[in-house]
Amino acid sequence: MKKFVVTLLVGAFAVTVCMGSAQARPAYPGILGEYYKDNEAIVTKVKGADKCNACHDPESKSKKDHNVYGKSFKKHMPKEEFDKLKGPDQKADLAKKVGEALKAAEADKHASGKTYGEVIKAGKLPSEK
Repeated sequence: MKKFVVTLLVGAFAVTVCMGSAQARPAYPGILGEYYKDNEAIVTKVKGADKCNACHDPESKSKKDHNVYGKSFKKHMPKEEFDKLKGPDQKADLAKKVGEALKAAEADKHASGKTYGEVIKAGKLPSEK
C-alpha cells in the first residue's frame, strides 16, 4: 500500500511538472503594457484590476465576449495566427505579431470618431467612456 501511494504521488508530481501552463492565450495585458511602455497611463491601467476590460466586455461573464476594441484587435490577430505562434520558444514572434495587430487596430475608429490610436495616446483605454 505504501509503495502504491508513493508511486501515485510521484506520478502526480511528474504530470504536474510536465503539463506547464493551461492558458489558451498569453497574458495580453503584459504585452499591451510593453507595447505602450511610453504611455504611463495605459501601462498603469493594464496592470490594474480592469486590465481585461481593455479587450473584453466587462458586462459579460464570458471571456469569449469582446468589446468593440477587442473585436478590432481580434480582426488583426485571429486565433489561427495565434495558434501558429503559441509555442514557448516563439514568445518574441508572438509579441511582434501582437504589436503589429495593435498598430493595425490603432487605425480603426472609436465610437468618439477618433481612432483607437488617438484615444490611447490620450491615455485612455479604448473601452473607457
